[in-house]
Amino acid sequence: MKYTRENFPEIVSVRSKWLTSLVAGFGRTFFIVVPLSALLLLIITFNAGNVPAGIKILIAVFALLLLYFFGRLLISMKKEKKYTITRVVVNNTGLHHYVNESSVKSITYEAMARNPENGIYDILLDDPGDTDRPYEICVFVYEDGMDKIRRKLVLLEAGFVIANGNLLKRHFLNGISVFRPDLKIAPNVLTHFRM
Repeated sequence: MKYTRENFPEIVSVRSKWLTSLVAGFGRTFFIVVPLSALLLLIITFNAGNVPAGIKILIAVFALLLLYFFGRLLISMKKEKKYTITRVVVNNTGLHHYVNESSVKSITYEAMARNPENGIYDILLDDPGDTDRPYEICVFVYEDGMDKIRRKLVLLEAGFVIANGNLLKRHFLNGISVFRPDLKIAPNVLTHFRM
């Protein structure tokens, strides 16, 4: 469908309840099974009579370090969780992340800029390299309060699995072509998102 400034609809993220439950269940199981396994390994090792003392000490150190790092990870996750994104919206102003009814993070079409690195294209596809991270849209935005342009990845961050993530990204690209026709989108971006 060909959109214009007047008929550009708002698209809201859809929560995949099944996948979100599956991921959360796996995470909870992982955080229960690994520390319990370390404790069980510690108990079995110290109750075994035929294990040398050096091995017992090594296993005890390993188990205690594992428990320590799991505790630190749990504490850092609790501190880091300042807010939970409840929905992601793409509309006629840009891409927005919401906590309840207030927008906490946005990439607006207005704040987007041309590629300052003298590139041909302004909207690129970020190459994740050897990581297992997916390809993401890369844009250039004006930094708030500074006369600086920086590269930014278009990430859909939420406390749940977004079922229509690619639709949201395609709609954001459509919004760029409607509201910022001066920005050039790289062909591999359009190919990747089947546009």
